[in-house]
Amino acid sequence: MKSLTVIADNFATAGLSAVPKSSVDFGTRSVSGDLVGNVMTANPLSIDPAGLAGSGPHQETRLWVAVNQRPNVYVRGHLLNHHVHGPGENRNLVPITGSCNTTMETQAEHVIKKAVIGEGKVVRFIAKAKGKQGPRKYIPQESELPEKMVLNAVELEEGSDGKWKTEGKSLLKDKEIPNTLPKDEPVGTVHIEVNLSKARRAQLDTVEGIGPVLADRIVKLRNKLGRDFHTYDDLKGADGIGDDMVDKLRDNEWVKLH
Repeated sequence: MKSLTVIADNFATAGLSAVPKSSVDFGTRSVSGDLVGNVMTANPLSIDPAGLAGSGPHQETRLWVAVNQRPNVYVRGHLLNHHVHGPGENRNLVPITGSCNTTMETQAEHVIKKAVIGEGKVVRFIAKAKGKQGPRKYIPQESELPEKMVLNAVELEEGSDGKWKTEGKSLLKDKEIPNTLPKDEPVGTVHIEVNLSKARRAQLDTVEGIGPVLADRIVKLRNKLGRDFHTYDDLKGADGIGDDMVDKLRDNEWVKLH
């Protein structure tokens, strides 16, 4: 018991005396009468949460309710990740696409978590939701979503005067994560993946820009080749399909070759 008491006393101070307490400011903007996270400045950010408690999202805004009409598209993204003390409150949340959130985690936030949690570093970390989307017809509130997320982070070093200064190495330098929205279309629109190498005429006809005439020509070209299409450029063998159409098909996430 004496040994455990010594260990407990050591745990009470271990790792904390050498780092400053985290200090985090949240900047917000008003959307539809609610405050939405806009910028987060952690200076410093350390393993000491200083009263902050990281958590999953547990607050909603009118903006979130509106854009969440598109199921499985958006998430309430943290400006400060919950693993490094980011609260799941509106001041720290901004709706972004799931792909934007995943890219933030894999290309940026893991750098911060590794430095602060894994290595006990002290950093200055700034995350901003920048820009706004263009006009949207079916869910107008989507126009209020950020165009991109921009992240900056640098290690801090303790000076001889005991102050933590920005003389360490840069961790993130104007790291931009695009927040690319889905197609502006009615809520509930169902998409079916079309395989150009296998689809029948009726299925090809459903692809935007093809129609029944081009669908028939694509099938005839495929039969003439006697094989699957190897590249999108193979489609130029069909009368009426030029570079513009090939580019549109290549960019259509619901059109595949194999």
